[in-house]
Amino acid sequence: MSNINGILLIDKPQGWSSADVVRKVVNLTHGAKVGQMGTLDPLATGLLVIAIGRATKLFDQFLTKDKRYIGSFKWGISTNTQDITGEVEIENNYLPPKAEFERSVEQFKGEISQTPPSFSAKKVHGVPAYMLARRAQSVELKPKNIKIYDIKLLNFDNNQFTLDITCSSGTYIRTLGYDIAKNCGACATMTELRRIRIGDFDISDSVTIDSLTDKNIEQHVLPLDQILTYLPVYTLNQEQFFALQNGQIIACEAKDGQYRAKIGSILLGIANVSAGKMKLETYLYV
Repeated sequence: MSNINGILLIDKPQGWSSADVVRKVVNLTHGAKVGQMGTLDPLATGLLVIAIGRATKLFDQFLTKDKRYIGSFKWGISTNTQDITGEVEIENNYLPPKAEFERSVEQFKGEISQTPPSFSAKKVHGVPAYMLARRAQSVELKPKNIKIYDIKLLNFDNNQFTLDITCSSGTYIRTLGYDIAKNCGACATMTELRRIRIGDFDISDSVTIDSLTDKNIEQHVLPLDQILTYLPVYTLNQEQFFALQNGQIIACEAKDGQYRAKIGSILLGIANVSAGKMKLETYLYV
């Protein structure tokens, strides 16, 4: 059993599912507890954040982080999955003028309502929507509010368009491209998707799955304390350390919020302060 604890940044290749990557890391770490923080479909490439060991307790810290993607879309067809892996449902050869398309892009900035695609992992009565869709069963998913912080049009020609998108967690890029095209009377389906960033993690800091071995994987793992640097440190004395470790609430003078609770170089975990009281929320010590 591995004693590795931390985050591994993987540049996922096309054709691999997120579950494939998790299984590979489990094998390389000889059975460590492993999970992914934000799945990518097999068609997509790019940044996949893999948690190992006690880092799997940090899902809530990272699943809601903002993300950045680059997506390409083919003009003229719409599929049941809203990407190129699906069955063509609509063909429409209309190509909007670039200026009109740019206006449509602008209309999708800010907080918008988006209905997830039927071929998604969203659950309907406990069953993933894509499983129902594959059985040709009716799938009705409720729209949800998302935030599009920025969209840049990187390419526009007779065959496709490419967007650089920074958005909130939970955004479906294939749906966004489909909706932008539909908004100006055209149809399009996603052909490529690459995730560039999750929170402060960037694709430039990632490694390929093929470069990892059971001998070198640990040197690529970011330790727990390093991945939580966005949280301020609250330095504990020994009495406070043992009190928090035993589930007690302690008095403190820190401002309300989350902290890395530490004694020396030892990280006890993530603590929450409210009204002068500190409670350990996430225990990360051995």
